[in-house]
Amino acid sequence: SRLPRPNGKLIWMHGASVVECLSMLPLVNKIIEEDKTAHVMVTSGTKTSADLMAKRLPPRAFHQFIPVDFPWAVKRFVKHWDADAVLWFESDFWPNILKEIHKTGKPFVLLNGRISDRSFARWQRHKGFISHMLGFFTLCFGQTKEDARRLKILGAREVQSVGNLKFAA
Repeated sequence: SRLPRPNGKLIWMHGASVVECLSMLPLVNKIIEEDKTAHVMVTSGTKTSADLMAKRLPPRAFHQFIPVDFPWAVKRFVKHWDADAVLWFESDFWPNILKEIHKTGKPFVLLNGRISDRSFARWQRHKGFISHMLGFFTLCFGQTKEDARRLKILGAREVQSVGNLKFAA
């Protein structure tokens, strides 16, 4: 059963699995502490991360499973939650959901972006596709200066490097 959208500001944070969800916890806690009206929705795709988040998320934060990347499913999900901003951790890129989030016009930020040597070589062969997906983000933060450089080469519009949030966590 789907939860109702909480009243007030809703920040949506997505991480593919346990490691990404753990790395976002300090930021979730900071948002909840700083803004007494904010709620945080964490999405992931694994049962393990959902179970972990249920135990670790503070009040006014909750977990939902990311929908399967079918256009009808993501449209319904994005419309229902109507997040005020979306923070996407690392590179769990699903074209339909990224496109649907982008269409809302709300701030959409890639955090902890990482492009390995292997991924960079592969993405350069499919530059049109990755450039299109990276273009959905308002801002991209690379884990390192090299990740930021690669994100820019692959088509991200606005790129910065702030370090690795996993290590900061």
